[in-house]
Amino acid sequence: MDSVAIDGKGGAIGNAAGVEEDWGDTAVLAHTISGEETTLPCDGVVLVTDRLPNDALYWELKPALADGRLASLRLIGDALAPDIIAQAVFSGYRAARKFDSPPVEGVPFQVERTAL
Repeated sequence: MDSVAIDGKGGAIGNAAGVEEDWGDTAVLAHTISGEETTLPCDGVVLVTDRLPNDALYWELKPALADGRLASLRLIGDALAPDIIAQAVFSGYRAARKFDSPPVEGVPFQVERTAL
């Protein structure tokens, strides 16, 4: 574990670790490869998780789109790119607004390029 100081208070950053237990005043971390557990005193736990899209369902359904069993299929929210909850909600809102419209190929606005 690496020690850090934030606002004058000590902390620890654990890479490749998962929280096994959080008892309020201590947390038990387990290394994802070795399984070695470490118990740390803490006032709170901040989780930083994978920033990879979860698009398995999209790829599972894509053949149904190709053979006509689905009328449309779009990636939205965390399936497209993990982000804050407000962005995921907006992505769902935007998809609902465009539900019956055909997908837009390329950029849905005009890009002007000027020569210098």
